[in-house]
Amino acid sequence: MDNRDTPYPLRMSPELREALEAMAANNDNSLHTEILSALYKAVEGFEVVENKEQAIKALRLQNELIQTIYSEQRNIIEFLDTCGD
Repeated sequence: MDNRDTPYPLRMSPELREALEAMAANNDNSLHTEILSALYKAVEGFEVVENKEQAIKALRLQNELIQTIYSEQRNIIEFLDTCGD
């Protein structure tokens, strides 16, 4: 039996990749490690739900969190754009 992780191609905008690469460099991580770290943090505390209503509520909360993260990323990118080189 093969115990290796299954590869998964991930598409992202160039801006998101640049931000993740900067975060990875700042944390002395590879891009791969930085993405995994962000994903593990995103699912931390996630629980399997028992019914449809709980699932919908959980998905709505996750969506709000994702929107907040995207908004913060846009703010960081806009800030970095104004800083120049």
